Amino acid sequence: MRERVVSPPLNEIDRLRQPLTNGERLVLDYFLANLPESWEIYIQPHLNGLRPDFVLLHPESGIAVFEVKDWDLDAMEYFVETKAKSGPKLMARRDGKSFLIERQNPVTKIDLYKEEIYALYCPRLPSGQGFGAITAGIIFPFASDEAIKKLLSPFQHHYGHDEYPTLYPIV
Repeated sequence: MRERVVSPPLNEIDRLRQPLTNGERLVLDYFLANLPESWEIYIQPHLNGLRPDFVLLHPESGIAVFEVKDWDLDAMEYFVETKAKSGPKLMARRDGKSFLIERQNPVTKIDLYKEEIYALYCPRLPSGQGFGAITAGIIFPFASDEAIKKLLSPFQHHYGHDEYPTLYPIV
């Protein structure tokens, strides 16, 4: 049996350009302990200028891309601002000041990761079925499922992720 592919190798993890957060290390440990050896684990891979936290590959099961967020939902107030024309925007409020944090929106990120993986690395897959070979998920190791789903549900609905929850898990 072949040894699991992990890239970069585990002995080089401490030399990553962007060090793993505590949450990313927990998720990596979980993947290593629970995924069958046939799953390949890529940590912060380069994808056409993007850097998802994890990409998992399996020759028979497909591709999974995960964004990990260590957010402390008590550190500041996170909320969604909805405008009819532009769709929902991720916002935060601290010390009475509200500000846009849409660039950090994990739903937007995984949607982009999935689109890029499909367009760049899977162009021969049929458009109807091929997109389903890619799972794009979000992991919040330090927040409750209820709080995260409440915060992100407007974005899931906006992008249509709520129609295929198994392809867009939020944990």
